[in-house]
Amino acid sequence: LAPHSLLNRYAYFTRGWVDFGAVHLDDYRLKDPQAAKNLVFPVADYYYVSAHPGLSILGIPGYLVYKMTLRTLVLSKAPKLDFFLSNLFVCFIPLVIVLAISAIAIRAFALRLGARPPTAVLSALAFISSSLVLLDTVSLRQTLFIGNLMLLSFILLYFWQDNKRKTKFLLLIAGFLAGYAVVSDITACIGLVLLAAYVFASRFQTEKSWPVALRHTAIFLLGALIALSILFIYLCVYFGNPFVKYKHCLFLVDRDLSQ
Repeated sequence: LAPHSLLNRYAYFTRGWVDFGAVHLDDYRLKDPQAAKNLVFPVADYYYVSAHPGLSILGIPGYLVYKMTLRTLVLSKAPKLDFFLSNLFVCFIPLVIVLAISAIAIRAFALRLGARPPTAVLSALAFISSSLVLLDTVSLRQTLFIGNLMLLSFILLYFWQDNKRKTKFLLLIAGFLAGYAVVSDITACIGLVLLAAYVFASRFQTEKSWPVALRHTAIFLLGALIALSILFIYLCVYFGNPFVKYKHCLFLVDRDLSQ
């Protein structure tokens, strides 16, 4: 991917955290203005990545592995490959792990719906091998990531609904996954609301009780709030307020907020 590609803003986010201990990218902007063009927006005296932090946070382990093992050799032998390889490592760990978990979940979901084992395996393989999945795996694109988180959240909710003991831990984890999808992209809040509505409607239909339905919905939303606290903390630490400058901090807006 070209360094100035919008798809690479998550890699810049991760590299900024690991290399400089901050999410502002002044060093990158000064060294490579073209690479930083359209990837950053100004706030006061700094330039920040125009991206949500969720996917970039999970990319930190992959970048650390690359930095501690191969980066020195790459910079000395083929410096032009540095950004490509770091981007590959940043996206590889979170996306491949999430894809693998999603494939396992799809197989289990198909089996629960009555599919034969070979059919369930084929369903998982079809999901992994689809062109959309393969296209998004090679770039640090948040759409695949948040889609898989929402899928996993729904499957967990289905298993929770089908579980006689109604383990609240599954409900909490499902909420956390949906909430972390919002941390990765604010548009995922639509899916979060729909999943919360599903929890309420399914419990009310089964129990015929408003208090029971509300209680389980609250547990799901508690898991989501735990994940969303990451976003709130990020916005408070770097921008001082999670609400006033929210639209400028999380969307591609070329505007000087210091004015």
